[in-house]
Amino acid sequence: MKRVVVHIDRLVLKGFRHEDRHAVAAGLHAELTRLLADPVTVERLANIGNATRVPVGNVPLEHGAKPQSIGTQTAQAIARSIKS
Repeated sequence: MKRVVVHIDRLVLKGFRHEDRHAVAAGLHAELTRLLADPVTVERLANIGNATRVPVGNVPLEHGAKPQSIGTQTAQAIARSIKS
């Protein structure tokens, strides 16, 4: 079994309320944990090696989405960029 360690040094949330930062981070953490359990994603990460950055590009967000959902959608965009 391969082990994946992800370290997010800084999460910059421009345009979000200060009070929402923990909920966004919680959604991101929970969804990344779930998505990185996928063997295809783990294999792709293993092939990338020690990446200092994973370019994601724009993350389309639903208008009026709750903060935790925004974190979830962001994690899904990160996983898509890893798989492609």
